[in-house]
Amino acid sequence: MERGKYFTALLLLTIITVNICAQVIPVNRITDWSMAGYPGKIPVYPLVKNINDYGGTGNSTSANDQALQAAITGLNNQPGIIYFPAGTFHFIKPILLGSGIVLKGEGAGSTTLLFNLAGSKDLIKIAGAVTGIVTNIAASVYKDSNLVLAADATLFGVNDYVKIYQNDAALVNNSWALESVGQIVQIEKIEGNKIYFSDALRRNYLLADAPKIRKLAMATGVGIECLKVKRMDATPLQTSNIYFLNAANCWVRGVESDKSNFAHVKIAGSTHIEVSNSYFHGAFAYGGNGQGYGVTCEFTSGNCKIENNIFRQLRHAMLLQAGANGNVFSYNYSLQPFNTDTFPYNLSGDIVLHGNYPYQNLFEGNIVQNIIADVSHGINGPFNTFLRNRAELYGIFIVEGGGDSTNIVGNEITGTSYQQGNYYLQGRGNFEYGNMKKDTLVPEGTGQPVETSYLYSSTPSFWNISAAWPSIGKPNLPGTKAIPAKQRFTAANGLTFCLNDSPVTYIFTGIGQWSVAANWANNNMPPALLSAGSKIVIDPPEGQKCVLDISYVINPGASLTVKEGKQFEITGSLTMR
Repeated sequence: MERGKYFTALLLLTIITVNICAQVIPVNRITDWSMAGYPGKIPVYPLVKNINDYGGTGNSTSANDQALQAAITGLNNQPGIIYFPAGTFHFIKPILLGSGIVLKGEGAGSTTLLFNLAGSKDLIKIAGAVTGIVTNIAASVYKDSNLVLAADATLFGVNDYVKIYQNDAALVNNSWALESVGQIVQIEKIEGNKIYFSDALRRNYLLADAPKIRKLAMATGVGIECLKVKRMDATPLQTSNIYFLNAANCWVRGVESDKSNFAHVKIAGSTHIEVSNSYFHGAFAYGGNGQGYGVTCEFTSGNCKIENNIFRQLRHAMLLQAGANGNVFSYNYSLQPFNTDTFPYNLSGDIVLHGNYPYQNLFEGNIVQNIIADVSHGINGPFNTFLRNRAELYGIFIVEGGGDSTNIVGNEITGTSYQQGNYYLQGRGNFEYGNMKKDTLVPEGTGQPVETSYLYSSTPSFWNISAAWPSIGKPNLPGTKAIPAKQRFTAANGLTFCLNDSPVTYIFTGIGQWSVAANWANNNMPPALLSAGSKIVIDPPEGQKCVLDISYVINPGASLTVKEGKQFEITGSLTMR
């Protein structure tokens, strides 16, 4: 659109289709990652309890532990939201959340949960249980099958969550990781002793390895949204800010987390956890033995999606270990990695495969500084896939003994300073295609990657920047395009964001710059991403104009209208998708 034009702009939709038939990675080396994350649309529970109505106070000093428990009791065992208005809510005890409870604030810039537990505790814990209900699998089962023959299927019911596992002593390096190589699945139907699952299995389970099926009692439907978590107490043990243990169908979105001990978000023994639109930064220590992590997936966790987040100044931003499989880390931005146990101090993996056999995980569209598959806890399993990522500092490393049949396709390695920009792949059975090491194609003679995405068949709904998707890998020039998370950080315009649950109309009634909140009715300036059905109306006073002085993208489902006779000038940029 030309600058100075007066117009009414309605939404246009552009669809980019993935050419699945022509993919370059052989089909036996991939899995269906498109089902990762929360299954379907994240729910909005109609029952809401304001913590202030139960004695809560956001004055940063009064303890809110009793008020929170009273508000949870007020839900009367129904799914619901505990709402925290603007303020700083102090806690001196851990928060334990059962199924169907959402903690929601006014936004990470307005609502803070401040924790000083003075002890080795996780801040917010969502935990189900591992049951004693277990039976043997009576016949070998192979990769891509969705059924097993159980010794006694009467122990289970439809919709139960179960863990498939085996004797994995030959695959893991540490005793604490035993029986973590497996998969968490949900039962779809039972016929006699045949148990069918909603997902296909990602590896073989041979009778010689004594495979078993165990029932899990999962915590479900728990969310943490639109608030900041700040930790005040350093601990000697591996405590985390948010901990999902034996949980399913849960989410974290629009959350800022400040200072971790072990991880900002730890996911263990869980499935279909989604972490999005959030900002994780800082740690109390950056040495060995589990310090300074962002989001970790471990202990058989699968089908989790970590997407569109910002990570800053962490030892490892995104880490997988101990049998994690089928997880997706997509379109995240990580910067300023830091550690105190090796030199250079910024040669620390933002993305790390940490051993004890994580397998078939997808890393797509991330911009980070360093990508490392290490041998800290032995070998990483097969078919971990790196598609269209960018490593801006030291590059991509798979150390000797650290990888098995890794897929590396369409990545950019752009570091140019001394010792940076490395493409160092050891391990066995790697599949490499169409990577750019600075300006050099690696391997030589491989062409443009055909795979656009293993997640999306069209532009993702969160893609609110002008750069076309996908912005990393051929045909893009290395290092030239952003992703939404990086642009969000660079602009410092909302490091986290929460979509409104319903359409909102934003009306420009002032004079001059779009970026001035006072120019919008009720200071309600449009966020970086509009919820479906939302409208922007340009209606300055007669003879005045609205000047779009920033880059703004209107995605499918939203609209922008300039009232008749009113002036709208673009000095930044406007993209209609």
